[in-house]
Amino acid sequence: GLSSMPDSAKLLGSDAALTWLRGKGGLDLQFATPAAPPHGNSAGPAIVQAPSSTIALTFHEEPVVYRPPTISASSAIFIDAITPEFSKAPKDCEVRYTIDGSDPTSESPVATSVAGLHESTTVMAALFHGKDQVSDVVSKHFEKVAPWPAHDAAPYKQGLTVQEFHGDWDVVPDWDSLTPTRTFAESRVFMDGDVAKPEEYVGRRYTATLMVPATAVYRFALTSDDGSVFKIDGKIVVDNDKLHGPETKLGDVALMGGPHRVEVGWFNKTGGLALDLKWARLSENGFGTLAQIPESALK
Repeated sequence: GLSSMPDSAKLLGSDAALTWLRGKGGLDLQFATPAAPPHGNSAGPAIVQAPSSTIALTFHEEPVVYRPPTISASSAIFIDAITPEFSKAPKDCEVRYTIDGSDPTSESPVATSVAGLHESTTVMAALFHGKDQVSDVVSKHFEKVAPWPAHDAAPYKQGLTVQEFHGDWDVVPDWDSLTPTRTFAESRVFMDGDVAKPEEYVGRRYTATLMVPATAVYRFALTSDDGSVFKIDGKIVVDNDKLHGPETKLGDVALMGGPHRVEVGWFNKTGGLALDLKWARLSENGFGTLAQIPESALK
């Protein structure tokens, strides 16, 4: 919503002043825009030139603009409980929220934080100035999840195993349908094109058993050039596939402590290459610093 009244308004690229009215609630402006005159001649039909849709407003002081609040938490998933937080309200305003699926009103609770959500919940919030709602309603869903169970025994050979393939792909292929050109061991999921000479038309599948230290929500950051896909127990956690330059994507997942099967598929078509996998664990203070998975955790 816009609290300030402009001194003048005009279509961008035009000197003609526009008239306006306050909309319902008094926080939006409704403009009457003139139609452009037709252009043409007797030899052909008239052509109507559409006016610019951009309106330039002039204020004599800094305008007061009411923006929707933000709802945030370390992750959108949780195992036991989660505490969402809200952006700070501007002067003389309040953020009000609901957790029952209804739109907030001027009678809804004032938001500071929602203490301890213990079930899947959609939080809805809006900015209020007194009894007037001055922003759109925003919402964010938080999902209570069951952690993925650990396996009883490690299904792979000890350590991180890499199968290398050669081919021309635009997406991560089905490795099971291909024959690797070589197989070797690595200590981590990492490649740096600035250090190693980039190899083209190559793909790799990394497999290992990840020893998760404790039941919690974990965040994985997968960086690659070109595409890559990260799976835990056969399910995709981070999809960073297709042709692209160095790009990082994140995925959050709840895991039980113990062994989990992990797989990273990666390919490089042409040009530079990159691959990096990091993780962090969610605690009461949020996620820790993303770091490479230590060799000791890959069995």
